[in-house]
Amino acid sequence: MHPETVAVKRVVAVEGDVVRTKAPYPVPTVRIPQGHVWVEGDGPPGSSLDSNTYGPVSKRLLTGRVTHIVYPFRKFGPVRWWEHERRPLVE
Repeated sequence: MHPETVAVKRVVAVEGDVVRTKAPYPVPTVRIPQGHVWVEGDGPPGSSLDSNTYGPVSKRLLTGRVTHIVYPFRKFGPVRWWEHERRPLVE
């Protein structure tokens, strides 16, 4: 929506994947177009502006990768992306 705004989101699908969307996205599934990704926030449903609000995001807008958490201190350390619960893609 605002490419000049910095946001931290989880990439949950890449080009060619089909993803089940969440409200408020207007259709139940989306095939991610070439050169795009689908991003979602980690907060409770409805608390984050993400691809369910504005659709697939151009990979050209991605500027970095989160590798560590520094706050809250109880989560301090490397991001364990492999432990994140993954939603199944539509087959």
